[in-house]
Amino acid sequence: MTRIDEIRRELMRSDEIWRELPETAATWCSLLITALTAAADSRTDGSGSHLNLFSNKQPPKKKRKSRTAFTNHQIFELEKRFLYQKYLSPADRDELAQSLGLSNAQVITWFQNRRAKLKRDMEELKKDVASHKILSDHSSFIKTMTQMGLLKHKPGEVIDIKKLTE
Repeated sequence: MTRIDEIRRELMRSDEIWRELPETAATWCSLLITALTAAADSRTDGSGSHLNLFSNKQPPKKKRKSRTAFTNHQIFELEKRFLYQKYLSPADRDELAQSLGLSNAQVITWFQNRRAKLKRDMEELKKDVASHKILSDHSSFIKTMTQMGLLKHKPGEVIDIKKLTE
């Protein structure tokens, strides 16, 4: 008996469980049995007892290089260079890569990532300045309204907007 026949027989034996499965699970089981049956019936080469349902799959992609762990010295030197030079010429890049024991690609990638980080930080800083300006304007407005006697509350007291609109 082949492995496919064993699997098919085992699936058929689980008829009691089958009836208790939700409709979608039962549908998937039915599709699996159909696929196993079709695979078993279409095999004519007798190439063994295993079933390869994934024969049309692409070969796995080339593994990515693991993340580079820069040393503190390398980071210090890269940051120092970045302070006065955001973009490197090929000659500068070669010189820096060689002096730090890194590849050109690592230096290129580090500078790209560092420029992206600088851009994110600048955008965050702009948001912080804008929100501070709004809070400052709001505070000075409340202070002016209070000084004019339009708002009456003690300093540091929380103002209840509902009471003001009644």
